[in-house]
Amino acid sequence: EELHFMMLSRHRQLASRYKIRGGLSRIDWYYIFQTASVSQIALFLQGIFGILYWENRAGFWNWSKWLKIYLQFYAMLILRDLFYLAPFHSLMHSAPRWYRLHKEHHKVMKNAQSLHAFHIDILDLVIENVGAPILLVLGQCIMSDWKQEHVGISIFAVVLLTGHDIALHSIDPYSAMYFCPVLDHFMKGNICHQLHHALNNDYIMFVPYGHLWSSRRRREDVDRYNTVFETDFFMR
Repeated sequence: EELHFMMLSRHRQLASRYKIRGGLSRIDWYYIFQTASVSQIALFLQGIFGILYWENRAGFWNWSKWLKIYLQFYAMLILRDLFYLAPFHSLMHSAPRWYRLHKEHHKVMKNAQSLHAFHIDILDLVIENVGAPILLVLGQCIMSDWKQEHVGISIFAVVLLTGHDIALHSIDPYSAMYFCPVLDHFMKGNICHQLHHALNNDYIMFVPYGHLWSSRRRREDVDRYNTVFETDFFMR
C-alpha cells in the first residue's frame, strides 16, 4: 500500500484526497492485531483437524494442482457472496439490530486502505468469512468419496482469498484481486467496495458479477467512484 501511495500521489487525478498516507489510528491497529490473531488461531485449528492442508508433495508445482487451488479460491468467493453476504450482509445494512454487529467495520469510510480489511468485530468476521470454507468442504464430501479421497482447502487458496479481501480496501482502484488478467480486466471489485464504504449502502456482495456482462454498468460504477472520491481516472 505504501507503494500505491508513492505511485498515485504523483497523479492527483488518481489519488483521492480522502486517502491519507499512514492514516491508521490506534483503534485500527487494535482491530488489525485482533483479526490477525483470531485468523491465525482459526487456521491452526483447521490444520489440526485436517481441513486446511499444505501441499508439499512431489509434483505440486504443476498446472493441475494450481487449477485446483484457483477453483477453491473462486468457489469460496462465490459461496461467501451467495450464502453469507447476500442474506446476512444485506440484513446488517437494513436492520438496526443487526447493523450493530457491522457498525465497527463501517467506521472506515472514504479513508479505506488495505489494512482496514482487518478493522472488523470478531462476530462480524465469523458471520462473513467462516461459512464459505465449511460449505466448500461439505460440497467436497458430497461430490467425492471422502473416505478414500482427501477433502480440504489448500493454504494457498486461503492466501488468495485473504489477498482479495485486502485488495478490496486498497487505495488503488486498479487493484488486481482475482489473479486472472481477464477477470481483473472486467471486474472492478475495488471500485465497488470502496463505494460501499463511502456510501454505507449498496454493493453488498464483494464480486461485481454485473461487470462481466455489462460494460455500461462498469462505466457507471467508475463514474460514480470519480464523483464520490473526487478523482478523474479512466478505466475501460
